[in-house]
Amino acid sequence: KAQHGMCVKWLANATRAELNGCTTGSKEFNMIPKAGPGEFRDRNVRIHADTPASIMLVFQAIFPFLVFAGDANEEPITLTIMGGTNVMFSPSYDYIDQVVLPCLELLGVPKVERKLEFRGWSTGGQQIGSIKFKFTPLARHQSLDATLWPKPTEADSIKRIDITMVVPRNFQESLKASLKFELDLVFPGVDIHNAIEEDSRHPARLY
Repeated sequence: KAQHGMCVKWLANATRAELNGCTTGSKEFNMIPKAGPGEFRDRNVRIHADTPASIMLVFQAIFPFLVFAGDANEEPITLTIMGGTNVMFSPSYDYIDQVVLPCLELLGVPKVERKLEFRGWSTGGQQIGSIKFKFTPLARHQSLDATLWPKPTEADSIKRIDITMVVPRNFQESLKASLKFELDLVFPGVDIHNAIEEDSRHPARLY
């Protein structure tokens, strides 16, 4: 799809690659990079999708490249992506913020500052959103370290459940009650905390 092609074309440009066959609807393309991430110099990256294409898909495609794009001055990279923050069949901003990036930090990936500037939706009327990321890439020749991942112990248990709810305001109270009832059955005695409650302003926008 167009958003997949956008990711490939950005990476091709960043690596000065030869690229053939990358068009919407294509089932095959050839890409031969000529430069690695260590040669990438842009510290202010902006990607603007014309539709609410998944920002998270774009981020997941280019972040592994940028995290190794450290320069001699250890300058941070600011990455702004405009598109969809809440898109069907794609991880939402909240999932990346609360699950993916904290887990990556446990593997030695640099801490990523992130700011949801405004949400972008593919349902309930298309709307373009924006997320800004800022991070300092790994130093040159530095690798990730899987040994940083904590080893599970028998004592590990769920102590609290945080709920993020982005739904129409008139759904929130009934949904909170239903969630609490179901979670109490499966996790009795565990603290249930409504961390984020946001009005999505449309019945088709349920996250």
